[in-house]
Amino acid sequence: MNAKILVIKVGQVETLTFSDGSQYESAIRKKVVPSVKIHSLGAEGNDVGLKKHHGGVDKALFFMSADSFNELNALLNKDFSLYGYCDIRRKFCRVRLE
Repeated sequence: MNAKILVIKVGQVETLTFSDGSQYESAIRKKVVPSVKIHSLGAEGNDVGLKKHHGGVDKALFFMSADSFNELNALLNKDFSLYGYCDIRRKFCRVRLE
Protein backbone atom coordinates (compact mmCIF):
# COMPACT_ATOMS: atom_id res chain seq x y z
CA MET A 1 0.00 0.00 0.00
CA ASN A 2 1.27 3.48 -0.88
CA ALA A 3 0.19 6.81 0.59
CA LYS A 4 -0.08 10.01 -1.40
CA ILE A 5 -0.42 13.39 0.33
CA LEU A 6 -3.27 15.30 -1.31
CA VAL A 7 -3.37 18.41 0.86
CA ILE A 8 -1.27 20.01 3.59
CA LYS A 9 -2.88 22.51 5.97
CA VAL A 10 -1.34 24.62 8.73
CA GLY A 11 -2.68 27.25 11.12
CA GLN A 12 -1.66 29.78 13.74
CA VAL A 13 -3.20 30.49 17.13
CA GLU A 14 -5.91 33.15 17.01
CA THR A 15 -8.66 34.30 19.33
CA LEU A 16 -12.06 32.91 18.35
CA THR A 17 -15.17 34.71 19.63
CA PHE A 18 -18.38 32.71 19.98
CA SER A 19 -21.97 33.97 19.76
CA ASP A 20 -22.25 34.12 23.57
CA GLY A 21 -19.22 36.45 23.70
CA SER A 22 -16.84 33.86 25.10
CA GLN A 23 -13.38 33.72 23.59
CA TYR A 24 -11.01 30.83 22.99
CA GLU A 25 -7.41 30.62 21.77
CA SER A 26 -7.12 28.06 18.97
CA ALA A 27 -5.22 27.17 15.82
CA ILE A 28 -8.14 25.12 14.54
CA ARG A 29 -8.55 27.20 11.36
CA LYS A 30 -6.10 25.67 8.93
CA LYS A 31 -5.20 26.90 5.45
CA VAL A 32 -3.73 25.05 2.50
CA VAL A 33 0.00 25.45 1.86
CA PRO A 34 1.97 24.13 -1.14
CA SER A 35 4.72 22.57 0.98
CA VAL A 36 5.99 22.46 4.53
CA LYS A 37 9.14 21.51 6.42
CA ILE A 38 8.62 18.76 8.99
CA HIS A 39 10.65 18.45 12.19
CA SER A 40 10.31 16.66 15.54
CA LEU A 41 7.63 19.06 16.80
CA GLY A 42 5.56 18.99 13.62
CA ALA A 43 5.13 21.22 10.62
CA GLU A 44 6.84 24.57 10.34
CA GLY A 45 4.20 27.28 10.36
CA ASN A 46 1.62 25.19 12.22
CA ASP A 47 0.72 25.88 15.83
CA VAL A 48 -1.69 24.49 18.42
CA GLY A 49 -3.78 26.38 20.96
CA LEU A 50 -3.95 23.84 23.79
CA LYS A 51 -0.38 22.65 24.11
CA LYS A 52 -1.34 20.49 27.12
CA HIS A 53 -3.44 18.27 24.83
CA HIS A 54 -2.02 18.88 21.34
CA GLY A 55 1.41 19.05 19.79
CA GLY A 56 4.73 17.86 21.17
CA VAL A 57 6.93 15.07 19.87
CA ASP A 58 4.27 12.41 20.47
CA LYS A 59 1.50 14.37 18.67
CA ALA A 60 3.43 16.33 16.08
CA LEU A 61 1.35 15.51 12.97
CA PHE A 62 -2.17 14.38 12.22
CA PHE A 63 -3.10 12.50 9.06
CA MET A 64 -6.63 11.78 7.89
CA SER A 65 -7.41 9.36 5.10
CA ALA A 66 -9.59 10.45 2.19
CA ASP A 67 -12.20 7.87 3.24
CA SER A 68 -12.23 9.16 6.83
CA PHE A 69 -12.61 12.75 5.62
CA ASN A 70 -15.70 11.80 3.59
CA GLU A 71 -17.11 9.75 6.49
CA LEU A 72 -16.60 12.67 8.87
CA ASN A 73 -18.52 14.96 6.51
CA ALA A 74 -21.35 12.42 6.40
CA LEU A 75 -21.35 11.91 10.17
CA LEU A 76 -21.53 15.65 10.85
CA ASN A 77 -23.88 16.28 7.93
CA LYS A 78 -21.41 18.88 6.66
CA ASP A 79 -19.62 19.56 3.41
CA PHE A 80 -16.19 20.66 4.57
CA SER A 81 -13.93 21.51 1.67
CA LEU A 82 -10.66 19.68 1.23
CA TYR A 83 -8.99 22.80 -0.15
CA GLY A 84 -10.68 25.46 2.00
CA TYR A 85 -10.21 26.31 5.65
CA CYS A 86 -10.50 23.41 8.05
CA ASP A 87 -12.26 23.76 11.38
CA ILE A 88 -12.14 20.13 12.49
CA ARG A 89 -9.65 19.59 15.31
CA ARG A 90 -6.00 19.36 14.22
CA LYS A 91 -6.56 18.05 10.74
CA PHE A 92 -3.22 18.66 9.11
CA CYS A 93 -3.42 16.85 5.82
CA ARG A 94 -5.53 14.36 3.95
CA VAL A 95 -4.00 11.28 2.39
CA ARG A 96 -5.19 8.59 0.03
CA LEU A 97 -3.93 5.05 0.59
CA GLU A 98 -3.52 3.10 -2.63
